[in-house]
Amino acid sequence: MPLLPLKKEIIDCAAQLAGAAEHLRESLGFDTEPAERLFRDTYLADLNSVLTEENFSKLFQQGSKMKIENAVAMAISSEQQQ
Repeated sequence: MPLLPLKKEIIDCAAQLAGAAEHLRESLGFDTEPAERLFRDTYLADLNSVLTEENFSKLFQQGSKMKIENAVAMAISSEQQQ
């Protein structure tokens, strides 16, 4: 799904949640399967294509520092905004 028609707030949220998910995956020692890795890499590339490299990195890093409870609340909130 192309990300271009989405609101900026949703794209920013997606980048932060991607960072939170990556951090959670790493903290659990979960290794992704090749198909999942391909999906993840494509998703991150799509996000990166609509954000500047600097902004994407900043948002991803912010997400990686989020508590899981905050990430879940953000995901629920963003779902209600759509």
